[in-house]
Amino acid sequence: MIESLVTRQGLQFTQKKRTSGFALVLSLTLMAFTLLLLLSITAFIRVEEYRSRITIQESLARQSARMALYMAIGQLQTHAGPDQRVSARREIEGTIAHPFWTGIWNTAEPEAEPVWLVPGQNQSSSQPNTPFIRIVSTGTVGLQPENYVDIPALKLPATEHTGPIEIGWWTSDQGVKASIGKMPTNLQPPPNYANSMTQQNWQIQLSTTPGLEELFTDYDRHNATRARELDKTASLDQVLALSDFKDPTSQNLLGEPPFHALTPYSLGVLASVIPDAPNAGLMHDLSLFPSILGTQFTDIVETAEETAATQSAQTSSVGQLQHFAAMRGINETAPLIDGQIAHIISPILSNFLLAFTIRSESPFDENPNFYLRMRFFCELWNPYTSSLKMENSSGDALNLELEIKGLPDVTVIKAIDSGTQSAPVALQDLLKGPNNANDAILIRLKNDATAPWRPGQSQNWTGVNSSTATGNSPYDSVLTDQKTWNGTEQTLGGAVGIDTGISRLTGAIRHTSSGQHQLQIRLYASNPKNGARTLLRKLENIRYEPISTRPEGYDSEHKGSTFGYHILLRGPEMSNLNSNYHRGRWLHEHDPRNPAPNFPKDWHLDYDPALNTGSAYIPVKDGISPLPQPFPQDINETEQTINTVVFRRLLDRSHGSTPAGSTYHQLWQNAPLFEIPRERPLALASLQHLYFHNERPFKVGNSWGASGTLNTLAWFDRYYFSGLSRSDDASEYDPQLGLPNPNLRLFALEDPAEIIQSLQNSNHTESGANAQLAQHLLVKNRFNLNSTSIAGWIALLGGLNYKNWSSVQYAGDSSDSSSIRIQKNTRTL
Repeated sequence: MIESLVTRQGLQFTQKKRTSGFALVLSLTLMAFTLLLLLSITAFIRVEEYRSRITIQESLARQSARMALYMAIGQLQTHAGPDQRVSARREIEGTIAHPFWTGIWNTAEPEAEPVWLVPGQNQSSSQPNTPFIRIVSTGTVGLQPENYVDIPALKLPATEHTGPIEIGWWTSDQGVKASIGKMPTNLQPPPNYANSMTQQNWQIQLSTTPGLEELFTDYDRHNATRARELDKTASLDQVLALSDFKDPTSQNLLGEPPFHALTPYSLGVLASVIPDAPNAGLMHDLSLFPSILGTQFTDIVETAEETAATQSAQTSSVGQLQHFAAMRGINETAPLIDGQIAHIISPILSNFLLAFTIRSESPFDENPNFYLRMRFFCELWNPYTSSLKMENSSGDALNLELEIKGLPDVTVIKAIDSGTQSAPVALQDLLKGPNNANDAILIRLKNDATAPWRPGQSQNWTGVNSSTATGNSPYDSVLTDQKTWNGTEQTLGGAVGIDTGISRLTGAIRHTSSGQHQLQIRLYASNPKNGARTLLRKLENIRYEPISTRPEGYDSEHKGSTFGYHILLRGPEMSNLNSNYHRGRWLHEHDPRNPAPNFPKDWHLDYDPALNTGSAYIPVKDGISPLPQPFPQDINETEQTINTVVFRRLLDRSHGSTPAGSTYHQLWQNAPLFEIPRERPLALASLQHLYFHNERPFKVGNSWGASGTLNTLAWFDRYYFSGLSRSDDASEYDPQLGLPNPNLRLFALEDPAEIIQSLQNSNHTESGANAQLAQHLLVKNRFNLNSTSIAGWIALLGGLNYKNWSSVQYAGDSSDSSSIRIQKNTRTL
């Protein structure tokens, strides 16, 4: 029993021991769970607290960024908002630090310091304690530190919840970049514009920036497929991913990163920075108000619109491109003022010669007097890409006429016995026309009015009718295709000459005159039916030295020319101040279209305005050799100086002595041809071909546009072309149709037809007309004239022609239509 008891007791002991261990485990488990729960709650609280802190910081960052944005916009509106402001990058000052900061200059205070569109008003890189923030760096512009953008940091005061906060902003000047135009897909050309531009050309021009191919050699804006790819892009990276733009070797950005050189798209309002302009701050539409630039410009714009309408009605491609321009002379315009836009269209007298000899004829008894022989040659050049029309508005054929004045009185001296001399031979009185009111020699230049005077072609008139015995003009000269002027049959007076009425001398003779004299040459268009004349060109005050032929004299019966005058349009090869850039120097010095060029005292020397020397013309003795002094005796045939078949000229498509003489049937020099507007102007750059009296050609859009009487660079800030016309039907425009000018965008909600109608009915002197434009129009790809971007200027200047001009090209001399082909001229001049 004891065992049993003991056993039971032991058994009872064992049972009690197992029950106490389970409770302990359970207690520990509960404690661990509680601890874990506490830890979890603590961690959750800490995460939520951290998340809340991050949210607060993000909110503060957003608020700070928003504040910086508002401050940047406020700064932009304050300093760049007024219209009399211009912007440029800081590099325009030539400083090295922070070249990409945008500065705003007040044109009313040109001497004042600019305001930089970054935080602070007195920013300077020389302030050592100013913290800077780098906002454009490696990932955007590459590894070159000079392309990074650092800005001053603006410190915000710390609060109990935040530490110090630094904010900043940088306003980039998009106007200094070359804008890559995008084509809005919803725009279509207006129906009344289809006649002057095809749908394809509309898309090409709308989707591109002229000159873009100067920056990317793989790109061709005249390929519609490639041009339309631009409308798929939304960023610069997407543009650079296109096949035409992605090859770095084809990029010609001259060291500028694409980020600083290009912008995919830019728009600007129609506002002017000219403070003293009428309705300052608002641009003027030269399409609707061409009279702003004068009546001559109004005539040019209206003629261009008429030409566009006429050519669009042509059924053949050649007819649509071939343009015959009616000649317009000096007397069809007001007296020309320096800098004035003049609508003058006439051929240029590019080569002119009068050569004389005073001689004897045997036997003496039958020929007691001296005889005068005269040789003549002139060349006229059509400097336009249009054919000249040799008829008036009534369809009457026109001839050309030359009037020459200023010939001296010539005395014949015995070469052996210098004391013996004849009475003076008054050349002007002997040769002038008896019925000419100007006492001038008159030479009628006969031509075939039905033959086209082609673009760039020169025409030759050689000799005069030799049967005239009295010597009195008018003389007739017939258009030729060669320059042989030494034939007896073309010499005035024939083999013998015209009786001067002055008693002859025997033996060797030479010729002389007293004092200087001045030639005057005038070119007229003449109607042979009624004698009506239009003055086209005048060359006056061509100073010549006295005549004094060689001392040993000439045989008294010598028939060759012994003295005379030969002037030549000074071509590019004769601009000697810069021998490596003849053409540029020539353009710098002279506009060959000048109908009344200046002839200073030393007109034969190189051009030098400071010394009052040089002119558009130069005296020569063989067509290519300038005379060091304009002595008429240098024109003589004893040394065979003028007895040549062909003289090389600026532009020469005339034959040699035979039809096979094609050596001279070519363009001798790289001379420009000037475009006569034949479409509605859509860009100011299309004005580069206008004639500005006594100023450099191709001024508009060029770096020399600010030189001279008229500052054409200011036009880019004052005027624009909408392409609209007062004759347009405004009802044809609706919100889905674009304006004729693809560089303009309507952004108003009103019906465009109402805006256009109100513009057509407005006078440009009323502020409402231009105010409406500023309220309803944006201009695309506007270029900042203060640009410091090399790439931007290349893009602008490389596309001055706006598009390739298509013109009619003639093959050979044949006027047969089978020889006509269409050719596109080069993009730039």
